[in-house]
Amino acid sequence: MQITTLLMALIALLVIAVNNANAQETPQELIPRAFSEYSAKKYRNALRIYDRILKTDPPIEQSLRAFVLFHRAINYAMLHEDDSAMLSLRTAVDNGFAEVEDLQIYNDLQNLRKLPQYEEILEKAKENIAKKKVFNVEEWENPGLGFSYLHQFDSVGLADLVQLRLMYSLDTLKKTSMNQITHQVTVMNWVHGLWRHNPIQSAPSQKCLDILQEVKKGQTFRCMEYASVLAQSLQSLGYSARILELCSEGMSYGLAKAHAAVEVWNDDLQKWIFLDPQNNALWKNKEEFCNADEVREIIETKKDDSLVMIAFPSSWLAVENITPSVWRKYFHYIFLHYDNRYTSNPDILQQLAPICYLRRGQTPELLYQGMPREIDFSTNREKIYPRLNLTHVAVKSVEHQETPTVTMELTHSINSFDHFDVQLDNGKTNEVRTLGLSWNLRRGKNTMTIKGVNKAGLKGKETKVAIEYSGGDK
Repeated sequence: MQITTLLMALIALLVIAVNNANAQETPQELIPRAFSEYSAKKYRNALRIYDRILKTDPPIEQSLRAFVLFHRAINYAMLHEDDSAMLSLRTAVDNGFAEVEDLQIYNDLQNLRKLPQYEEILEKAKENIAKKKVFNVEEWENPGLGFSYLHQFDSVGLADLVQLRLMYSLDTLKKTSMNQITHQVTVMNWVHGLWRHNPIQSAPSQKCLDILQEVKKGQTFRCMEYASVLAQSLQSLGYSARILELCSEGMSYGLAKAHAAVEVWNDDLQKWIFLDPQNNALWKNKEEFCNADEVREIIETKKDDSLVMIAFPSSWLAVENITPSVWRKYFHYIFLHYDNRYTSNPDILQQLAPICYLRRGQTPELLYQGMPREIDFSTNREKIYPRLNLTHVAVKSVEHQETPTVTMELTHSINSFDHFDVQLDNGKTNEVRTLGLSWNLRRGKNTMTIKGVNKAGLKGKETKVAIEYSGGDK
């Protein structure tokens, strides 16, 4: 009798211990067990585990409850207990279940999808998406900055560039109605007319002010000096401009295998434009202004029927003496510097450009007119031709418990940066000079447009964001 009583007591203690152990299991521990039972096709066991989770005290969070109810419905469906399965699904969407795709694709629910009330459950799940999302991004014209960081230019506020602009009245070259391409061509016209081309005379310094001092003394110079003066003049007016060295095939030997010209970033056209100040010319494909890479590609692919060299009037060079076929050959190799700070670091141009931009499949030459040169190679067009003057928005935090606020960090690829023009909801445009920005949203659609502006007043491409906020009071 005593042994039986003792055995009964031990069994009772064991049951209590097991129950206590089970009671301590969390939903996060129980759910994998339920999945294992489901995988083993032990659907009743899985249902018992899900029911334990749903009876947890304190109750589980609502989104987890909706998840459990959905998977509970799957097990009922596998047992062909359609009424119980549909009730569990309906309760799941009542608790906010919004995984519409799961409702549409789970094979285990295919029999339920034939029932008329299933469509109601699906529609309710779609409604839950809108309720849960709160912040719906309707527009996100938010460009990446890519490889723009590689390319450096002198600031418009640099003392020598300010002096250049004032001494030669460069600001007067722009009329109020001018777009950027007309302005850039006007600057090229001015540079082209400063002296007659001399193919063998180089300047002792490539600083624009130094070259122009020599020109005042009657000196004349090569294509490189034209390119130096144009690039630095454009930079003094706030443009990102760089010098290109173009080389013809067979540059390893002989002479006259290279030509220097300029590319400038154009915000209106959102691209780099090739300018040749020695010839006072640019290139167009039909109505489109070209950069050097585009000219080369058109020539190399022999799709050049519509490629034309546009030469502007000259005080010393007869347009009819410019033969486009002579200049086309120079577009075989393209060389450039990433560092284009020619005024603050004029030694850059004492060396041949170190970056050779090759077409895919193109092989380089290792000599230049019989001499070795330091060279790196790239076939990455995005690296060589990055988009400039862009503003990028990074979201750092989102808060909607009280005041809905999106905190953003702004980065840009704007040379001589001054400020951002920020406009909210088509209202007044405000100047923002910090890189951090907090945007307080109202219920409904909120819009923000941001443009970077440099110290010359040139404005970059607009970044636009539109967010629909559905939280808060109606």
